[in-house]
Amino acid sequence: MPQAAITAGSPHSPPYQRHYPERTLLYQIIERHYPVEVWNTLAGLIVYRLRYIPIEVDAITEEGHRLTVMEAAARSVIKVRVELL
Repeated sequence: MPQAAITAGSPHSPPYQRHYPERTLLYQIIERHYPVEVWNTLAGLIVYRLRYIPIEVDAITEEGHRLTVMEAAARSVIKVRVELL
């Protein structure tokens, strides 16, 4: 007998908890120094600064932080490492 799928809202699924990235220090620092109209993600900032879709190990330095592309696909950045310099 096949098992029934657990759907959102079922008594077996955990309640949804919203994440608040705008409350993080990194988000606040970036928001303060760069206009949101130009980009709204770290990947967007990297693409904006480099002017091309980056590959793994491409990096930029911004406001005392090094942003390094750790994983990328053909048309997008998937994972970014942020290091304090």
